[in-house]
Amino acid sequence: MNIARLTFTWDPIPGTELSCSAVQEAEGRWLVTVAGTIPQDAPIGDWQVRLRAAFVPAFTYTPHLTPEEGTVIDMHVFRTPVMMMGDGKSVICVLPAMEGVSGGKNRVYMDMDVPNRVMTLGISTTRVGEHVIYHRTNGAVLPAGAFRFRFRIMKLTGSAALRNPFRPVLAWYWENFGRADSRRLPAMGELTRYVDHTY
Repeated sequence: MNIARLTFTWDPIPGTELSCSAVQEAEGRWLVTVAGTIPQDAPIGDWQVRLRAAFVPAFTYTPHLTPEEGTVIDMHVFRTPVMMMGDGKSVICVLPAMEGVSGGKNRVYMDMDVPNRVMTLGISTTRVGEHVIYHRTNGAVLPAGAFRFRFRIMKLTGSAALRNPFRPVLAWYWENFGRADSRRLPAMGELTRYVDHTY
């Protein structure tokens, strides 16, 4: 499938016919779903969607380090998760759709291979190695039943977005999650006592 200067492919799941659909949510933003019905528990180890840019990026971004083969950005460190590749025409952003994803042994992760222009989203198991580096351990088992893996693609254009591609991504996260979540926080009132306690 091709969207926004990206070509993407996904791994098969044994015994499962997977389909892919893309819904344009807004100008320059798509929600992509890979889905199927798994007939029985599938010990896939590691499952990936790979998105390859049709251009040589002059700018790349990931929110965490993956310094060597087999290291990944585990969902534990997702805050406003995004991977970016851009050139002088646009910045392409890939955001994992975490709505409805629970924690557990199977972990959603991201990875980027800059020399080959590939951004990867996947499901695997992980372990923490040195400091905060996560290693993929390839022990994922997908349960029988409905399978749905979703992510968003944002294509940013225009001089303001090319200068600061983080602003539209953060604005989208704030409008869709942050604003509502912030209303559930306890009232803080005067911050002085919090500052005194912290410092």
